[in-house]
Amino acid sequence: MLQVWRSLGARAQWALQLLVVFAIARVIAGLIMIAFVSDAIAWGYEITAIIAGCAVVYVLVALAVRRWAPPRTR
Repeated sequence: MLQVWRSLGARAQWALQLLVVFAIARVIAGLIMIAFVSDAIAWGYEITAIIAGCAVVYVLVALAVRRWAPPRTR
């Protein structure tokens, strides 16, 4: 039972870290959009969808690389 809680805790921690990274990326993208384009575009739903799409692609690529990477040897 303890192993189940540890596993659940590790997954929850990973999910929270992913949310924090997403939030930081979203704020940085908003600031860049303000600096170069327009304030109206910077905080719209479009840029949030783009950042979310990039995050999903990043996670999928990371999982694929992790799955197909050769096993580590020591």
